[in-house]
Amino acid sequence: SATESLQQAWEGDPSLFPVAPKEYAHGAIEASAALIVDPNNAGWVRKHWGDDYLLRENLFYRMLLINGLTSYQKLTDNDQYEDMLRNQVESLSRELDESAYGLLDDYPNQCYPVDILPAIAGIQGADEVLGTDHSQFVQRAIRAFQGDVLDENTGLPAYVADSRTGQGYGPARGAGI
Repeated sequence: SATESLQQAWEGDPSLFPVAPKEYAHGAIEASAALIVDPNNAGWVRKHWGDDYLLRENLFYRMLLINGLTSYQKLTDNDQYEDMLRNQVESLSRELDESAYGLLDDYPNQCYPVDILPAIAGIQGADEVLGTDHSQFVQRAIRAFQGDVLDENTGLPAYVADSRTGQGYGPARGAGI
């Protein structure tokens, strides 16, 4: 998060700002966390995945939730959402690890391999606040970026893939390039 980056810079040089970013932004940090955990704000995801939207696939949303709650805990040292964070980290890493190709859908029948890498990074980043170690998972996760999912012209992950077969469709494009 931007506030997390500002806080890290301030910790390296407190003369940058008169007050620590995590202090002057405390209200916004609390409001942001409350917003992302509130199921009433997940209508667009629940429309696609149903009420069990936090229990299977739904990679993009769950990645955002993990990253947001990790930043929240780093900035506040408040563990009120730690159970939710731990549950998402463990369940998403397990699903990715158990998937045949290391791919999961962002939306039903829509897998964007470019979203897999930040999800893996989010899981790894949460290790710091959870005291967990997903390094073996991260090593295995590289399979999502090998084989048929790659664009034959660029060697990068295709823009879209079939998470069940590992087959990439179309060229790499957008943020994947």
